[in-house]
Amino acid sequence: MSVTDDTGINHEEPYSKDTPDWFDPEPFSKYMPVLSFQNYDSQITMRSSSRKHIDDADAWHNKGLLYDKQGDAVNEMKCYGRAIEIDPNHADAWHNKGILYHKQGDAVNAIKCYDRAIEIDPSDADAWHNKGVLYGNQGNEVNAMKCYGRAIEIKPNFAVAWVNKGTLYGNQGDTVNAMECFDRALEIDPNDAAAWYNKGLLYGNQGDAVNAMKCYDRAIEIKPNFAAAWVNKGTLYGNQGDAENSIKCYDRAIEIDPNLAQAWYNKGLLYGNQGDAVNAMKCFDRAIEIKPNFAAAWLNKGALYDKQGDTVNVMKCFDRATEIDPNDAAAWHNKGVLYGKQGDAVNAMKCKDKARDLGFHAD
Repeated sequence: MSVTDDTGINHEEPYSKDTPDWFDPEPFSKYMPVLSFQNYDSQITMRSSSRKHIDDADAWHNKGLLYDKQGDAVNEMKCYGRAIEIDPNHADAWHNKGILYHKQGDAVNAIKCYDRAIEIDPSDADAWHNKGVLYGNQGNEVNAMKCYGRAIEIKPNFAVAWVNKGTLYGNQGDTVNAMECFDRALEIDPNDAAAWYNKGLLYGNQGDAVNAMKCYDRAIEIKPNFAAAWVNKGTLYGNQGDAENSIKCYDRAIEIDPNLAQAWYNKGLLYGNQGDAVNAMKCFDRAIEIKPNFAAAWLNKGALYDKQGDTVNVMKCFDRATEIDPNDAAAWHNKGVLYGKQGDAVNAMKCKDKARDLGFHAD
């Protein structure tokens, strides 16, 4: 696409595709984005009371567990509340009430419940772990690490806590400690699919596609419906230029989870790289339908419109991308390219300056 810069020199300047680095919120891509580290969430298998004496509080607590199995969160919460009303020191009821809040996305009340469970029983490793998960979800990595450390101190063979601790290290770029944590988890439980998956991410980060593929294969062998592992396996094939197997992996991921936006997006990138604009557009549209604020999908959808000469829809897509993520340097660069093509040198310069300020560097 021909653009004239402020020196009057006519040159070719391509649009930029979204290619985030490893461990970004939309994680890492050399070819296509893959899905991020798999965190274990709260220990959502509710605990029956471990107390020897079964009293009314235990009965209400265990009734809550039955409601949990039935998916009746309203009555489940009432039962835990009643158990706590009878026995304010019923640690299991506080813990399971916290898990219920956790699953509902109420981090504030979940933390309060976990804290109360820990106050009653400071050796409750699960409560420490679950509190760590909540802190991690809030971006508070310092406190998350402390909680995972405490859980492991109490329960050294707590594989789940080792995986989540490794995930924190991975997100910080500390591959050495991350790998040690995942290896420890696998030493405890060789069939921990999330640990194998996360090791695959680390190997991929190091450019070791062979071992990354082995890890994803092992994760899938243990857990055949591990959609994220299928996505990342597809990405490895894509990076190797094997479009056929890459598509097969994305299709398998979509078969498992039709609402996995990343799989649709990556599949769209593959089709786009093959020159199949029709199927690429369908995939980007599906990704956006699932995840309306998927900035990268809007960005690449705009690039497809550009190839079709549809300048109106191109700008709409780029505008949507920058509206969703004002710090998307590639989107600002692309807007600048488009303004340049339209002869609007002022806005072209503004957008490119914005892109440069955000760290964009054209290849």
